Amino acid sequence: MPSQTVLAQLLLRRFRWLDDALRESLEASGWPAITPAQSMVFANLSPEGSTATELAARIGVTRQAVQQTIAGLVREGLLEAAGPGADRRERTVRLTALGAQNVTAALAVFSGIEARLEQQLGERPMRVLRATLAADWGDPPQVSAPPPPRGRARPGPSE
Repeated sequence: MPSQTVLAQLLLRRFRWLDDALRESLEASGWPAITPAQSMVFANLSPEGSTATELAARIGVTRQAVQQTIAGLVREGLLEAAGPGADRRERTVRLTALGAQNVTAALAVFSGIEARLEQQLGERPMRVLRATLAADWGDPPQVSAPPPPRGRARPGPSE
């Protein structure tokens, strides 16, 4: 394994750092504690609401996992499931009034986190970081990888 940390690891670590700072700050201010999975639901919820199937596709997890995560947020009063039918996959999940207030609080926390980060890193590095992350990177490339060892079976996509 290479000794240098790859960019993907660095980006994931910093994402986790931001998410931890957000969740811990909200909880310290009296908001319900939420898990990283619940945070991902908030981050991927459309303003008009989303179905569990849509959220699962955006997050990259199973619909069942998203439904369990949503259930916890509904119990906390932050989300509500609305729509016709008994099929939970097709019910739209959206913010409650309390959930919308939580999002407003989260945006204020993010503003404070970014201000502190700018103090730590400097104004120019923050501008460069924001511009780099906001730039169009194009479609994800498919690059060649070394083949697996000989004799190793190739599992299918669902295995």
